[in-house]
Amino acid sequence: MGEKLPGMLLSLLIILKVFGSTEASCSISGSTADCRNQNLTSVPQNLPANISELDLKNNLITALNQSDFSQYGRLTRLDLENNHIAMVNSQAFYNLSYLIVLDLNGNRLSNLRSDMFTGLGNLDILRLDNNEISDIQAGTFNSTPQLTWLTLYHNKLTNLRSDMFTGLGKLQSLILYSNEINDIQAGTFNSTPQLRTLWLNRNKLTNLRSEMFTGLGNLETLYLSSNEISNIQAGTFSPTPKLTTLTLRYNKLANLRSDTFTGLGNLEHLYLSSNEISNIQAGTFNSTPQLETLHANNNRLEVLKAEIYAELLSISTVYITNNPWQCDCRMLPFRLKMTGSYSFENQITCEGPSNFHGQQLQDISPEDLKCEEPTILRFGRVHNNTVVEGDTIHLVCEASGIPTPDITVTLPSGLNATVESGGRVTVDVNGTITILDTTTITNVRATDAGLYACVAETPVGSTFAISVVSVQLQLATTGTVTTVAPTGRVTTADITGSLTTEAITGTVTMAPKQPQPAPSFSLSVLIGSVCGAVAGTVLGGTIILIIWRRRKTQNPPSGPTPPVVFSNTSASVTIRGHDQTGQGGAQTTSTSLNARNPEHSPGHTDSQILEYEDVLLPPRDTGPSNADLRQQPAEYQSLGPSQPPAEHMYMYIGPLKQPAEYQSLVPNRNRVPSDQLPPLPPSQNQTNRGPNGAHDTQHYLSLN
Repeated sequence: MGEKLPGMLLSLLIILKVFGSTEASCSISGSTADCRNQNLTSVPQNLPANISELDLKNNLITALNQSDFSQYGRLTRLDLENNHIAMVNSQAFYNLSYLIVLDLNGNRLSNLRSDMFTGLGNLDILRLDNNEISDIQAGTFNSTPQLTWLTLYHNKLTNLRSDMFTGLGKLQSLILYSNEINDIQAGTFNSTPQLRTLWLNRNKLTNLRSEMFTGLGNLETLYLSSNEISNIQAGTFSPTPKLTTLTLRYNKLANLRSDTFTGLGNLEHLYLSSNEISNIQAGTFNSTPQLETLHANNNRLEVLKAEIYAELLSISTVYITNNPWQCDCRMLPFRLKMTGSYSFENQITCEGPSNFHGQQLQDISPEDLKCEEPTILRFGRVHNNTVVEGDTIHLVCEASGIPTPDITVTLPSGLNATVESGGRVTVDVNGTITILDTTTITNVRATDAGLYACVAETPVGSTFAISVVSVQLQLATTGTVTTVAPTGRVTTADITGSLTTEAITGTVTMAPKQPQPAPSFSLSVLIGSVCGAVAGTVLGGTIILIIWRRRKTQNPPSGPTPPVVFSNTSASVTIRGHDQTGQGGAQTTSTSLNARNPEHSPGHTDSQILEYEDVLLPPRDTGPSNADLRQQPAEYQSLGPSQPPAEHMYMYIGPLKQPAEYQSLVPNRNRVPSDQLPPLPPSQNQTNRGPNGAHDTQHYLSLN
């Protein structure tokens, strides 16, 4: 015995030395190793092999390898929370068959692979929250068939597929809140039939479909708060007959239908507060006979139907405070059923009408709950300044009534705009009894001009008012425009690009305006240019002389032609008809012409001519001969405001055919007293037959 003592002491010293160095960084207590907050970059390999719990929380480990835990096969709990782990290599946990709890919370995992958890056949709890997980591959959890608790909250999942949770037949709690989930595919939960609690709050769900929760026949608690849910399809909760608690707070529900909660025969607690609920249909709670608690406070409820009273009586605890209750005739049937015996009756505090503001409904006599027909006090534009294309139109429809009238604005296109509608035209509401509905039209177009109707409606009646909006059209570009008249007059205006018009040839060219360097010419080029200019002048004069002589030999047309005003999105174009003496007719018409599109030029079919506008009668023409302008293109038109200039330029564009839609909803200052339309111009197939009577009517384009 004495001979063996030195050897035993030596062995003891060696063991103490080894464990002494480990204990300097990790605390060993029984079978637990505490290595927290040690700035470790890898799993320590000098710990006792028989430890069952290893705490590596708050270190700097970035990856897990197969060899890291190969000697710690008896671990039942492994805590790796708040490291920098971005990679878990294949079979990293292969030797941890006894592991029950694995905590990977607060790391940098982004993708869960199918080989990541191999070997964890007895794992019961897995924490993966607070990572950056955006995808879970099919079969990831096939290696963890005993898992009952899985946390995946605060990750970046966007949709749940049907193959994500396969292998989790014993899972009871699944925590998925605070992700970015906007869709749940049908069959997603078919592989989790034992699920009891499901957290889906704080995601981006908008619509709950009937197949979304199939497979959850044992679900008892469902959290759906703080999503963007605005619709629940009929039968959505039919696959969850054992549900006892349903939370839908902080969503966008507006209407509760009688089929919304179908299938929830065992529901006991329903949380609907802080939504946008304004209507609860009769029979909504008939499918929840076991309901004990209802939270419907902080919504937009104004009235309750009489049928709802009986449904609320069967619920032990009801919260309906902080709703904008309107104590008018619509609440009379509900008020008549009130007895003062139930707690929810004293939670209805009137917000309107103003004479009942702040009072309890139960304190108001039923005969005082009245309604008034709506009255429109004002409908028109906020400002009377001219509306220019591209600006914003502000219309105000000020109405009064009890209850607050619902406002609908009918646009010239026939479409309706309401408070609920969106898009380019919006209607906002402000006030309670007297409301100010502001219709805003942004980026005004030519089609926004016309007749607007405001309809104010309450349960006891409706009324309407109309308003006419005119839009001044202008060219949407800036730069330089040069107009060369047959008389030699040159006119310039600012638009984007350079527009040059030559009256003799009728050529219109547009080119982007760009800074050009100062030109330099050689002597030969200069001489050639001068000669070319002279030759062009002679040639042009010859052409003018020939056209003039031919025109003199023709019989001039006679008879008045009504002037027509065309309007498009960029300019106002006036077309005036004259006889040979320059006397214009007294009839007026109006239409729309797009001068930048050749297919809309005068002379095309009726379908290419749009609505008519007011016109001005033309002055006596003292300008050049009509023949000089016969070749002018239809695009040659006014580029500024439609005001009569000092001089007019006219272009022959041929006869116009009267369109079928020739009429105007806007008052026309030139309309004949009898409201009859002006006579139609002659058809385009007529030819000039001289003094025999039939003739070809000429029209001219005025560059106002």
